[in-house]
Parts: sequence; C-alpha cells; structure tokens
Amino acid sequence: MTTPDRSAPAGAHATDAASTRGGVATPTPIVPRPAATVILLRDGGPGIEVLMMRRVEASAFAGGAYVFPGGRLDAQDLDPALARRCLGLDEAQARSLLQTQEGALGYWIAAIRECFEESGLLLAQDAQGHPVTMNPELEAERAALIAQSTTLLEIIQRHDLQLVLDPLLYFSHWITQAGRPRRFDTRFFVTVVPSDQTASHDGAELDEHVWIQPAMALERHHRGEFHLLFPTRRTLEELAGCNSVEAALDLARSPRPRRAMTPIHAMGRNGPTLLAPGDYPFMEVSLLDPQRTGECSCELAIGRPVQIGPRLIRITATHPRNPALAGANSYLLGVPEAGIVVIDPGAMDSAHQAALIAHSPGPIRWVVCTHTHRAHAGGAMALAKATGARLIGRSARSPGPEDTPITFDQELADGQRLALGAIELEVIATPGHADNHLCFVAPDDQMIFTGDHLSQGPHATRVDASPASMKSLVAAFTRLRDTGLLHIAPGHGFLMSPANEMFERALTDQVGRENRVLRALREAAYGSIEELLAIAFHDVDVLVRARWTSTLLAHLAQLEADGRAQRHDDHWRPRD
Repeated sequence: MTTPDRSAPAGAHATDAASTRGGVATPTPIVPRPAATVILLRDGGPGIEVLMMRRVEASAFAGGAYVFPGGRLDAQDLDPALARRCLGLDEAQARSLLQTQEGALGYWIAAIRECFEESGLLLAQDAQGHPVTMNPELEAERAALIAQSTTLLEIIQRHDLQLVLDPLLYFSHWITQAGRPRRFDTRFFVTVVPSDQTASHDGAELDEHVWIQPAMALERHHRGEFHLLFPTRRTLEELAGCNSVEAALDLARSPRPRRAMTPIHAMGRNGPTLLAPGDYPFMEVSLLDPQRTGECSCELAIGRPVQIGPRLIRITATHPRNPALAGANSYLLGVPEAGIVVIDPGAMDSAHQAALIAHSPGPIRWVVCTHTHRAHAGGAMALAKATGARLIGRSARSPGPEDTPITFDQELADGQRLALGAIELEVIATPGHADNHLCFVAPDDQMIFTGDHLSQGPHATRVDASPASMKSLVAAFTRLRDTGLLHIAPGHGFLMSPANEMFERALTDQVGRENRVLRALREAAYGSIEELLAIAFHDVDVLVRARWTSTLLAHLAQLEADGRAQRHDDHWRPRD
C-alpha cells in the first residue's frame, strides 16, 4: 500500500503581511478596500462592444492591463449631500441589492465618479432632466477632479446636475485573493454608454482606450497581445455570450446569485493557476486547501490517489475512448483495521484495478456499484475475484449495450442500510440514467456518492427515453437535496459542495432543458428527432450530440404525457 496525495499539504496560514509582537511574527491580514467598476457597453457590428482602457506600465496596480473604468471608494462618495443629488436609487435599495449594511449607495457614486475621471463619460442629467453632453467647461471640471482640486459634489452643485444611478445595473462582486499587497472588494456594474458622449482616457493612469468585442478581447489576450486581469477575463467570458446590449442588460437583471468571487490559487498541469467560484475544481480545492497554500491540484490526475476526506480516497480511471482524458471516479472508503469499501470499481482496466489495490489503505472487502454501465462497473467482478471482496449492487431489469453482466453477492433495495465494517451506507434508488441506478449516502462522512445520477460538465445526467425516467430523475434530485449532507462525490469530476445547492441547480437545469425542447418543437413546428436534437442541443459538440437522444426522447415523452407535445409517426409537434 502507498500513501495518497492528500492535496492539502500542511503549512502556515497564508497571510498578506506580518507584524512582530514580543519577538513573534503574527499575521496582519490586509482588509480589501471597497471599489467600484463600470462595464460600458454599446452595440457594434455583429455583437456588443465594451470600453476597455489600458493602465500605464508604471502603475503600481495592474500595470499594462486592459481594464474597465473604476477605482476605490473615496470619502466624498459617502457624502450625504451627494446622495441627495442622486436619482433612481436610494440607500435602502442599494443595501438590498448589494446585501451590505452601510455605504451601499457610495458604490454607485464611486462608479460614476471613476467613470468620469478615467473615461470622460458622465452619467448625469441637468435641471431640465436632459442627459448631459460634454463641453469645455465639464472637461475642465474633469481635469480638476483628477487633480483633486475639486470634488464631484462641487461639480454637481456648480452645474445644477443630478447623478442618474438606476441605469447602472449591479453585475458581479469580486474580492482580490489573500496574499496580494493590494486587495480590493469590488462591485461591478454594467450600463450603456451615454449618448452624445465620447470616451477618452485620462492620459495619467490610463494611456489607451478601445471599444472591442468581448470575444476579440479574449482572443487577443490568449495570443498575449491584450493583458487582462482574472476578474476582467471572467466578466468578458460572460458578456461574450450576449449578442446585444439589451441581452447583456437582461443578464445583469436576471435573478442570479452574486456572491463574492474570491479567486484561489491551485496547481494545474502548466503550473500555478487561479480558480473562481463556478470552476469545476473550485469547491474541492477550497475544501482541501484551507490554508490557501496554492499547492492543491486542480487536475483529475489519472491513477493518482487523492485524499478527499479523512477516510475517503478517490482514484480516477482513464477515459475508455481517449486514454489522455480522465474517465470515471472510483472511491476507497473506510479504515484499514475494519476493511475498505470500493464504490464504483471502474472499467475493465488492469492498470486501474492495480491502482485500487495498491493504494487501498487496508484490505478491500466490499465492491459496491452505483449501476452496471461498463465505465463504472466493468471491472467489478475481476476486482472482487482478485481481493475476495463481496460484490454488492443492483442488476439491470432491461440491460442495454452499456451494461456489463454482473452476478452480485447481494442485491440492493431502495432504503436499505448497509453496515460495511466502519462504514454505514444508505441506499437510495435513483432510476433515470439507468433503471438500476443507485446513490449511496454516507452520513458519518457527510458524503453522497452519486455515480452518473449527478456529475460535472459534459457528463451531466442523461436519462432513459421514457416519461417515467424523467419523473424519477427529478424526484431523486429532490430526495437527495433534502438529506442535509454537505458533499457530493460524483462519478465524474471533482468533489461538489454544498450538496443541496448542487441538487437545486440540477433541478433548475432539468427545467432549462425542458424549455429548450419546447422551443425546439415550436421552431421546428413538425420536427424529426434529428432536427429537434440539432436545435435543442445546438451548443453540444456534434460528435457527441447523439448521446443526448435518449434525454431528448425522455423530455418529449414527459411533454406528451403532460399534453404539451404530440407525436405523429416519427415526428413531433407542439400541442399548445
């Protein structure tokens, strides 16, 4: 037996700075400074364009990077007299939007001030309610504001203007990761560029500006021509999917979570990398590297044991069709003295079987299968024979081409409780992906083993072609969501947490896919399965799109049962 890579090496807590007290260094964390950023948009060409400005190379922060206009909050942004000159939003509404307790309106004011200073664009209106247009007088005021010889309030009062806040839509929230000498707690806002105003960089902190399509900015960044900070890049990736300014504004208005996005460091195949919430490895790295050393791997390394719990090890197999890719996960659960449970032994792959035996911390006494598809259970009987383990699972009622024939020593039923050495598992039947699919709940480990019922990325759940499968899938998501456990150990991908949110998202995704199918029915009017598949799953690689045929059929069968779709021969039409 060998020692697994625990992916969470011991070490001192990562701090931003240190002070000395009594001769002993103590952590002195840097508190992030409040800041605001404005994403200015306009329609242009085949899509939207965003205003980006290049910081001078000599800048102490992000020198040479292309950024959105923005900066930290000043005391003047919190002046009550300035708040009284604002339209469209008050402090209470701002607090509700940002989920903060004080000074919320100051973020909008800072965004407008910084936008005026850095880009020469002013979101304001005159006493008659007309949007302001730039003139030599306001240009001079801008220069004085940059030189700090006047304030935004004084400018507003002199010209009898009011700041217009409601066009600034709250978009996202980013906090600089710990360990950086400068840290910012930044709220991102998005808005349309004011009409009859022309952007210009300030010539001091910024030496260039450009209107550019998000996809082009990202492409130039990847070519090394357009340096982007991590939050800027992620923001552009979100905007790249919007084909109009209105679509981008709709995205900002949508009721999506806006949690603080704090990147963390991890080790990738090419060295250190940054992860943000939403990246597949983010939650696992967060849990396994609480000290934020940055040494935790964010790759699914084939054949390498990873300790993801006090008594839980994951080993990932190779992909059966592409040995360079990661395939299904196998889990070793237990303690040496009481024996080890293998959950999903993987495909019939001698190297993977050998890795399970070599890296098991104790004798393998039980082999448990979530279902009998080859990628997850093809090696079950061979591993049981090699180790003398008891083989436990559920036989397929209607075996398909993906199933492997297995003779189980113990057939499982829904709700059954297993005592396997030091491990207790509850069996939850989750038909949908396969008629014999099971999930296993390990309450002592706060873990749910989901097999293919819920996985990450391209392995998102596909189901059998029947309305019963779709109903069973949704019911099981709800049942697992309500277990109250913390983590999901999926059949493909990284540890997922918190479990209730992951299952809630899966339920939302199911509704989204059903809506896709409805839209495809309406667009095709009278479509074949091939036509509907191409429309509903247009964003899925054409080489693997056919794998979603059974899921499409299951949705259609469900819609037919609900009276919303009608089949005629080999074609389908909406039934409104």
